[in-house]
Amino acid sequence: MEAVLVAAAYSSGSPDAASLPFTATMFFLAGAGGGLLHGVLVGAAGRPPGITLAQAIRAIEAGAVWAIPALIVAWIAALWVSMTSIALELRRPSMLFCVALGWMVVVASGAWALAEARRGIGHAMERWPERRPGGFLVAVTFVVLPAAFVWRRPEIWFTDLRVSAVGAVILAMGATIWLAVPVLILVLHFLHHWRAESPIWEGSHHLHGEDSK
Repeated sequence: MEAVLVAAAYSSGSPDAASLPFTATMFFLAGAGGGLLHGVLVGAAGRPPGITLAQAIRAIEAGAVWAIPALIVAWIAALWVSMTSIALELRRPSMLFCVALGWMVVVASGAWALAEARRGIGHAMERWPERRPGGFLVAVTFVVLPAAFVWRRPEIWFTDLRVSAVGAVILAMGATIWLAVPVLILVLHFLHHWRAESPIWEGSHHLHGEDSK
């Protein structure tokens, strides 16, 4: 989240807007909470075949415990990342080193998270009975939400910064992944149980069964 804030601030021409410690901490807490929620969802729904839900929950609990010391390191890295504009302006070697180290933590943890999410989402898609309409709706959301954010560019929380077009797209992609996609999955899940007889909410096995009849 702090990396997103810095990128949006730079794209809007106000890089100093991301350097306030309070703002950096608030974005870090939002990212930590959202990351924990998404990690739990992907860990449970995206568990590999042969892993029971009880086993996945125990692994998630262990991961939450290990996340506590990791969050301290991540918070320090987020504060360093927030000082990117100051470090580039002052050009002090020690500050540049700390900022570069913070960005290395961001890139490394992001790459690790993407690799884990890719495997987890692949397993989750195999279990998702609403994947046919769900995949289409998620794709539409990835197009509509960025267009809406560019049309009415939002202000970044805890700042007076209104993002540029590029910043609006960055925020929209984050909102799509963090907010829109989980909401779509939950809504489709309840619709599936409500309209279970409708072919559009059934998977390929149901359709093949209808064809064989």
